Amino acid sequence: MQEMLSVYVVASLDTVKDGPSSLGAALAKNSTLRELRLGSNDLGNGSEYGFRQVMKGLSQNRSVVAVDLQDNKLGHNHIKGTQAVADMLAVNPCVTRLNLANNQIDEMGAMSLYQVLKDDQAILRRRGAPILDKLRRNETLTDLNLFHNDLGAASVMPLSDIIKMNSFLKVLNLESNRIGAVSGELIVDAMTENKTLTDFRVKFNQFTHQMEERIAGMVRANGGRDSKTTESLSEVALQPFASRALMKRSAILATRSVDVES
Repeated sequence: MQEMLSVYVVASLDTVKDGPSSLGAALAKNSTLRELRLGSNDLGNGSEYGFRQVMKGLSQNRSVVAVDLQDNKLGHNHIKGTQAVADMLAVNPCVTRLNLANNQIDEMGAMSLYQVLKDDQAILRRRGAPILDKLRRNETLTDLNLFHNDLGAASVMPLSDIIKMNSFLKVLNLESNRIGAVSGELIVDAMTENKTLTDFRVKFNQFTHQMEERIAGMVRANGGRDSKTTESLSEVALQPFASRALMKRSAILATRSVDVES
């Protein structure tokens, strides 16, 4: 039985020669890694090519199920970071959990995610029409963390369409994104058509208490619980390491482990 490995590359990828490129090449070959943790590596301030190589490798990987890219400034300097992530999601059938928290991807990033997460098949299914293969998008992602990404009111339309049209997401975190109460009504309306989200977080967006309660009620109707009692990707699956020493040691081990072809 193969040993299931986890990769922890924390704040030291830039010290490895050709770090992003070599990591991407290794990911394409590896078949045992389960979790890829690249949080706080400042990938958005590096070369767009390097980050795309990591996503390209992940596109070919068929074992990683959880990816942590939080706090990497993917929306900075006009790097097309979110688009690279979306391109990966379009062809990767294995990743189920994705953490993009604190990347300032703004409305352009939301649009990139919309293009790959919208479920065009949902409309066809409702009408009893044949399913068209050319319309297929990502059908495996179930947990998406977009906490603190400066999405703003301009992102509400693509976000609403994801909520209405994606029937695979079960966990979605939109907390702290400056959406506002007026635009937030579209989020509430979209939720009336969603039957799959069982953990949906919208706090710190200037929503009224009534709006938050309506969303909570619909989440419960979907079989979910109050967000205060549930644990999602951002809190458990990819939580930061407790000690700096462990972080450094894990980063070194990860760089070595990911090179192993298995």
